[in-house]
Amino acid sequence: MPVAEVLQLAHNRRSAGDLAGAEALCRQVLSALPAHAEALHLLGIVLHTRRDPQDAIDALRQAVVADASVALYHSNLGEMPPGGPGR
Repeated sequence: MPVAEVLQLAHNRRSAGDLAGAEALCRQVLSALPAHAEALHLLGIVLHTRRDPQDAIDALRQAVVADASVALYHSNLGEMPPGGPGR
């Protein structure tokens, strides 16, 4: 399955509340493409929602490194509380 389709499924699963499924799909993409910015970003969002703040911050930092041109990656990273989950 093409990466774009896997990521769309991951987005759909996240939207449906299936965080474990979304995380698994992100990790599937990252196993083949470790620096895939969109997969790293979505993984960071999923991990944040699952209350795993440090791993969320790590994934979002990697997304920024992978593609610093995407403002949303910077914005979401900036919203992460350094000491724990917010939202």
